[in-house]
Amino acid sequence: FIFYSVTNFFVWTYSDLYEKNIDGLIQCYLLAVPFFSNTLLSTIFFSYLTFACVNKIKNYFYKIEKNIIWNNWWNKKMKKKIFKHIYQHIKLINENQKDIFDCVEKIAKDIKETLNNKKTIFFAGNGGSAADCEHLAGELVGRYKKNRKPYKAISLTTDTSVLTCIANDFGYERIFERQLEGLGQKGDLLIVFSTSGQSKNIVNLLKKSKKMRIKSIALLGKTGGQCKKISSYSYVVPSSSTANIQEIHHLIGHIFCSLVD
Repeated sequence: FIFYSVTNFFVWTYSDLYEKNIDGLIQCYLLAVPFFSNTLLSTIFFSYLTFACVNKIKNYFYKIEKNIIWNNWWNKKMKKKIFKHIYQHIKLINENQKDIFDCVEKIAKDIKETLNNKKTIFFAGNGGSAADCEHLAGELVGRYKKNRKPYKAISLTTDTSVLTCIANDFGYERIFERQLEGLGQKGDLLIVFSTSGQSKNIVNLLKKSKKMRIKSIALLGKTGGQCKKISSYSYVVPSSSTANIQEIHHLIGHIFCSLVD
């Protein structure tokens, strides 16, 4: 009874040490030894702790082995996924080089013409495409590489007060067209991004630009949707992958910025 009570007292008292490291088990033994005058009981208790140590070591190495197996499996899966994504990206570019080249050349010429006429470049898109709009407007107003005068470029995705006001009072599908109606004029250039070509607010924007005689360029994906039919010029990335479509849009944007620079 005494052996059982003392053993459990020390094991439970130092359970945090017991769980965390082997030293804790040895400490349990050293603290318990003075309570035992009987060498046999002390030996039994030490044997119990030795068994616990061995078991702990076995579990420790089992966890390491398990982690190694898991990490090897995860690394193989991860590398495969990375390779697949890069492969799809390169394949998409290689198979559509001429179309991408023609698209970039067309956009660069239209931007230069618009800026030479002292007009404004407008950008619009949703989600990740909205980020592209802000990025490209920044490249034109700020700079891409060269130190030159700022160009007139506005992203219709940035003013949260205007966006929420229009969305609240007129509906989200009108957030871009109403801005263009207030800021745009004949001779400006509108560049829109839509991976589906079906975004209602982009469709409405393109219709408005047509009425205002503002030339529009649509960078699209998948089938091109309604936007393909309404825009003055469009380039559809032949892919169903949103990520790959956005990557090509981004590539096109950076190249035409470098040409305009």
